[in-house]
Amino acid sequence: MSAKLPHLYLRNPFGYANRFNKSRYVSDTEIQAKDPEVYRAHKAKLNASFIKLKQDRVDRLNQKTIVTSNIEIVEIRFLIPFSDGSKFKTRTRFLREFGLSPVFQKDFNRTVLFAIVDRVKFQRFDTLLNQYILSENRTPPQGTAYAIMTTLFDVKYHTEDDIRNHCTRDLVFQFINNNQYVDASYQLQRQQLNNKLDTLVLLGDIDSFDVDPYDKMIQLKGANRDVVVELAKEFDILAQAHSLRNRVIRPDRYNEAQLTWDLRIRNDGHQETIVGVLDNGIRPIDPLRDIIVGGSDITNTQNALDAVHQHGTVVASLAAVGARFFSTEQELIADTRIYSIKILERVDGYLDVIKIVEAIRSAHRERGIKLFNLSVCGPGKAYNESPSLFAYLLDKLAYEEDILIFIAAGNMNYDDIVAMQGDRQDLHNYPNHFYNPGISSDLHSCEFTNICMPAESMNHISVGALADNYRPDTDTHLSNDKQMQNSMLMGSLGYQNIETFFY
Repeated sequence: MSAKLPHLYLRNPFGYANRFNKSRYVSDTEIQAKDPEVYRAHKAKLNASFIKLKQDRVDRLNQKTIVTSNIEIVEIRFLIPFSDGSKFKTRTRFLREFGLSPVFQKDFNRTVLFAIVDRVKFQRFDTLLNQYILSENRTPPQGTAYAIMTTLFDVKYHTEDDIRNHCTRDLVFQFINNNQYVDASYQLQRQQLNNKLDTLVLLGDIDSFDVDPYDKMIQLKGANRDVVVELAKEFDILAQAHSLRNRVIRPDRYNEAQLTWDLRIRNDGHQETIVGVLDNGIRPIDPLRDIIVGGSDITNTQNALDAVHQHGTVVASLAAVGARFFSTEQELIADTRIYSIKILERVDGYLDVIKIVEAIRSAHRERGIKLFNLSVCGPGKAYNESPSLFAYLLDKLAYEEDILIFIAAGNMNYDDIVAMQGDRQDLHNYPNHFYNPGISSDLHSCEFTNICMPAESMNHISVGALADNYRPDTDTHLSNDKQMQNSMLMGSLGYQNIETFFY
């Protein structure tokens, strides 16, 4: 008779696993079968694109004079997100079957840069694409080996024009993502790029260059068009260029007048919180003298308390006392003290993203500052555009340093405001002036009302305002005061609906 084994009961307390649902609750749905004839135009488009891809591939490889190990990059725009979430399992199959390894993704994973890491397998991609293109227009692709080609919107070789994006002078080059399949060539090109840039600095062809701490991008200052073209021709590790010239700061007339306010902002000794104001410097005017605790300057002036324009000074005042700034009180007790981080010399110019990130990090580590205000923006965002590197670095900084930044959404362009209050007000009444991509006037496109980078940051707080019009006798929903409208909140990023062909 065998002995009974003791039972073991686990009574651990229930817990929760907090995970981000990457699907955003979008489920895979069945797609109704289409008339095979509708694929005729799609096949013709892919055929022309692939012919050009082959020629661009030859041209790019033949023009190299510096790089000794190539990474061949193909750009594919999909009609569905690139993932294993659909029945096509594109992420797995494109590597396993076609020898294409993803090295850069944008447009919410609908546009992907692939490195050709297996030329033999890539021939199968060529074969299946040709089978789809040459298939009978009366025969549906559903259930065929080439059905996966119906998920493609377009395909092309990644050329210098795609990389440089017509940027010059002060710009950022974003790197492709390194992985095990391209690492050897990536590291070699990375070293050759550094050597090339060192030479350009010595020759005076560029002013300087910097690499961010995570090796995601490289900033160039003072690069002329010929330099940018040469780099884009040679280095496959460069995914795309971005201009980071900030939008012009244009404070309204009320801010102009308030510079001579007759009030005092007092520090009563209990303000433990310090806010770092990232702007064009803060003037130590009388109302602010008691609450400014110093600053840092990443510009050429090396004086965080010197400002050509009043923008940073007004922002600091508002950060110190909030809405009470507009009250009639003559003496206000500050809610916080102010630390100036000067990132611009004037009201426009180049945003040195790497130095901005490091200035924030230093202010936190050296002064214990956890709250920051960034009222300076870069270019506006396009519809369906991926988050910028600026936003990415700020998000990463929030995670690493446990800080919070209040970011301005951006200013609306003055010419757009004039157009929206002109003859075609019917096109641009609220909310159409924020998102109406299918309709535009001669002077206005709704895409220009989108938020500006880095306001698309996920881990920080973006702030803006909308000046509404409460007069019933006018046609527009926007305030007639164009100066006030200039500081209004930009519209949220839109999501376009795309007609899909895939099975």
